[in-house]
Amino acid sequence: MFEKIIARAIEMASPKLDASHVVWEVEGPAEMPVTVDPLMMEQALLNLILNAAEAMAERGGALRIFYSAGEEVEARQLRLTVRDAGTGIPAGVLEKIFDPFFTTKDTGTGLGLAFVHRIVEAHDGTIIANNPPGGGAQFEIRI
Repeated sequence: MFEKIIARAIEMASPKLDASHVVWEVEGPAEMPVTVDPLMMEQALLNLILNAAEAMAERGGALRIFYSAGEEVEARQLRLTVRDAGTGIPAGVLEKIFDPFFTTKDTGTGLGLAFVHRIVEAHDGTIIANNPPGGGAQFEIRI
């Protein structure tokens, strides 16, 4: 089930991914049932993918989405990671990115990541953003 949520989100984001010269890969079990609202999770993942594409728009790059069953990673059902090869999240911004109406962009409302955060919370989960070694930004959801 979860693999279908990812496939739909990527399909919706593919025009932006193609325009930004972003290549993507998905890694996870072929079938992994989870108890989530599929439309809400699809929207959350779509927001993360589109943000990643924007972060890599200037030079392209790789987007990695990987997921695993929760019992393997101290989560109830699921661990989902979205990692891009962009410039990363500036230190002063990192603690504010989930705040409603906070944005560093010239366009947009600043609601995308706040919406993602609310969706994860509605599933009694957590989301963590960081800049992993090697560059880029990484968002990890545990539900």
